[in-house]
Amino acid sequence: MQRRTTDLKIIKHQLEEAKSLHAQAQEAEASAESNTLVALEKAWQCGKRLNLIKESIGHGNWLTWLGSNWPQLTDRTAQVYMKIDRDNPNALHVADLKLDSIRKHRIAKVPKKPRPDEPGDQSFAKPEHHSAVINELARLFQRIDAGQQTVDEEELRRDFRPAYERLQRLYGDA
Repeated sequence: MQRRTTDLKIIKHQLEEAKSLHAQAQEAEASAESNTLVALEKAWQCGKRLNLIKESIGHGNWLTWLGSNWPQLTDRTAQVYMKIDRDNPNALHVADLKLDSIRKHRIAKVPKKPRPDEPGDQSFAKPEHHSAVINELARLFQRIDAGQQTVDEEELRRDFRPAYERLQRLYGDA
């Protein structure tokens, strides 16, 4: 009988702890839900202001203005905020926002998954248009022809060989 009483006391104590933890979990969940709604409302209101500012700034000046006046705000975040406002022109309260707007706001807050570096991972500078490369090459040839620049022709042939072979394939001469 003694063992059964002890087991019941342990079970009762664990049940009380479980109930307390459940109440804390519900409270934290309610707080998180409330904070999510507050964050959404602030993002929506910020988007309203940003849309008004963008109208005043003028076409083509927005990203420059944003980078100069608010560098901490990424253009992607600004786009999300502004889209919430644009997609909900008749909304008066957060509850009036379209579900799609809410979903996109929440997805924007999901952090990227960590990804290990892989062989071959490298960042490249923004590619120039191919005509910029051709123009630079034409300027080089003009400088050579005008005697403004001297080059080792063997080195030039070696450096240009891959481009030459690629151009031959492009034109069907290979």
